[in-house]
Amino acid sequence: MLVDLLLSPPAALPVFLRHYYFQPVSKYVRDYGWRPERVILNRWRRRLHALARLVKSVRGFSSALVSLRRHGTIDPLPARA
Repeated sequence: MLVDLLLSPPAALPVFLRHYYFQPVSKYVRDYGWRPERVILNRWRRRLHALARLVKSVRGFSSALVSLRRHGTIDPLPARA
C-alpha cells in the first residue's frame, strides 16, 4: 500500500483512497453482515471504518519512519498471539 501511495501521481490520490479505504458499501454488507436496507447507517459505518483504517495506517507508517530515522532499519512487526 505504501509503495502504491509513493509511486502514484498526486492526481491519483482519490483513486488510491477509494481503493484502499472507501470500499463500496456492498463489500461491507457481504463481509460484515450489515443489513443492506439500512442505507444511511451503512454509509456512516463505512466512513468510520475508513477513518479507523486511515488512522491505523498513518500510525504504522509514522512508527516505521521514526524507526528508520533512529536505527537505520525498520523494526519487525511484533508476533501476533
